[in-house]
Amino acid sequence: MSNPDDRSLEMDAITAHLDRGWDRVQQGDLGNARLSAQQILELDAESPEAHTLLGAIAAAEGDFDQALELLRQAMDLDGESLEPVLYAAEVAVLRGDCDGALELCRLGRELIDDPESELDVGLLELEALIASDRLPEALRVATALPDVTASPVPSYWLRAGRAWLDLGDPVHAEPLLRRATEHADSEADARYFLGLCLEQQGRSAESLRELMEVCDLDRQQPEPAWSYSAAEFEELLRRTIEGLPPELREPLSGAPARVAAHPPPELVAEGMDPRAMVFLAGIRSASPDENPGAARSGPGARRGQTDAAAAGAISCVFVYKRPLERFARSGADVPLELRAALEEEARLVLRLPAEDS
Repeated sequence: MSNPDDRSLEMDAITAHLDRGWDRVQQGDLGNARLSAQQILELDAESPEAHTLLGAIAAAEGDFDQALELLRQAMDLDGESLEPVLYAAEVAVLRGDCDGALELCRLGRELIDDPESELDVGLLELEALIASDRLPEALRVATALPDVTASPVPSYWLRAGRAWLDLGDPVHAEPLLRRATEHADSEADARYFLGLCLEQQGRSAESLRELMEVCDLDRQQPEPAWSYSAAEFEELLRRTIEGLPPELREPLSGAPARVAAHPPPELVAEGMDPRAMVFLAGIRSASPDENPGAARSGPGARRGQTDAAAAGAISCVFVYKRPLERFARSGADVPLELRAALEEEARLVLRLPAEDS
């Protein structure tokens, strides 16, 4: 017969490893977070909490298939736990599987046991509907959410504010985003989306103040552990330009390319997005009126960029490494995101149709 005292000590150890593991995930220390999860598995090989933690680690590394496999194992081990369902729904949204995310949200609704979990499920459902462009349904979910301001969780204020912004309602978004700026963990993202929110309302001076703050806050953030070195990134940029379709490769490869960590504040003051990933000088970018997608809300979203007078050629290619890394989420995604950003911007400034048009 097992000793109850031993079992109690074992549970205390599991709890300590679990808390330490989630703290390390939040800090981006994924290697030590995985070590904490493995230490839990040595004590309990069928711990659903350890599988959930490992799933979150895999998602943070960009391995979404492995993340979903681990999270489904956690669901099998504990069919009453909402946490792995929520993480799996989030991963499904990141993979672009919005139908799968909504199915998981439906499962999650059966496990709701308090207002906070109801809010968590509702926000994920809202994000999946917005990502799949089902805006009327998303609006119904948004209006039915529990009171977000009653939650003590800053990420909920930020997520709800972003959702209202995506739904085209900056008035509803503004107070939520302002509240999220009051917490250090959400301040930079909240100020970024608040800047876009104020811009949508025609409050340009207030918008610029927020976006200039974002310039400073983003520069204070450490590089991810998987960050490319300067030399590696420059080589990646060279190879990426060489691999573009001919109609893009020729104008870009003929111009000097420069890599910087962030867009310069002086250009942000003139209208550049502080989280722009690519800027092509020499041809005036299409205005938001000419290209509605140019004012989209999201990481690396483009405000009205101010570039050189139209000169009939691209004079220089600027790539901003840290915003690109922020959007990519993992080192493995950087090459794909770099190519997509270069191609999107080049087609915009050269006024070429998308490749599949």
